[in-house]
Amino acid sequence: NPQNYKIKIDLKSFDNNPNNVTVTSNDNVLTINGRSVKKSKNSEQISRIQQSYVFEKNVNLDKMSKSVSGNTLIINIPTNGDIED
Repeated sequence: NPQNYKIKIDLKSFDNNPNNVTVTSNDNVLTINGRSVKKSKNSEQISRIQQSYVFEKNVNLDKMSKSVSGNTLIINIPTNGDIED
């Protein structure tokens, strides 16, 4: 029975805006980039993160989906079932 991977991202660090988080894939590597800008009267603070995940060949990164639940961005990644050699 195939299972899915789920990655959950707390959007509080990204101004609670899912548009501040980009998700890209290349082969079996999923890369998440996040950006946040905090402005005050005299300054601007920009924070950036990047995290990459390497999956086995049994994942379908082309069929991943994203959804938002409250302050959480959820990335669903389906698998083909068994891991291939």
